[in-house]
Amino acid sequence: MLSIGSFTLGTLFGILISQILSHFLAKSREKESKFKEACVKLRASFADEIAFLHPHLIEGNEEDAHDVLKNAYPKHFKAINEFKIYLPKEKRIKFEEVWRKYYGYEDDDSMPFFEQYSKHIGSHDSYLGNCSLALSRINKIIEFTMT
Repeated sequence: MLSIGSFTLGTLFGILISQILSHFLAKSREKESKFKEACVKLRASFADEIAFLHPHLIEGNEEDAHDVLKNAYPKHFKAINEFKIYLPKEKRIKFEEVWRKYYGYEDDDSMPFFEQYSKHIGSHDSYLGNCSLALSRINKIIEFTMT
């Protein structure tokens, strides 16, 4: 076997392979760590709105879900975009569909449409139903962080 000093070519090859494997393992761990961080940020970005929409807390609340959700849109949008880059293509497509259903029209994502959750449309019972729908849609978004 070819030797250089006290090292053999096999030893050098083994060191090289272990360094390459270590590099890829470190990259994988870093990506997983960033994904978990993005999951935490996404869940945190919706925490206040989830609490607001909770059935026991929405009753008697003077604020309108439309206003609360519309005002939270910028922080949600930022967290969504930071999160979705870590999803595989197939999951990202499904995630974007769920996101569009939550904040607006399914076919047109150019403008948020939070009026669908307003207390000024329909009866009080339909408003509670709309709040429940918003909460359900938010929970579907959050489910993507559980994978």
